[in-house]
Amino acid sequence: MNGGCRAAHELDSALNGHLNEKLGYQDNRKTIVRVYVNISDLARAYAKSRLVGQAQTVRDFYGAFNRESPFFEFVDVGGDKEAADKKITGQRTMHQPRETLHF
Repeated sequence: MNGGCRAAHELDSALNGHLNEKLGYQDNRKTIVRVYVNISDLARAYAKSRLVGQAQTVRDFYGAFNRESPFFEFVDVGGDKEAADKKITGQRTMHQPRETLHF
């Protein structure tokens, strides 16, 4: 099993266990996990520090993680230092209750 697949499975299991134990949630609940990251820069940094053999290994990990669960994803925000903050703020405002408009 690819590292990204294994990481997604282990994270899903740990989240479900924690939510069940602490909050009494049942295993059929789904948790959305989004990780905002500059994939290219992080892959280069990992390769440069020799944590991985090549940058493609990191990209393969993210791809496998994303494919393993429809609720888990790495989101590449590129090189803009504020991009992750903007994404998080946008997600937070998107899920706040809204007024329904009727025409």
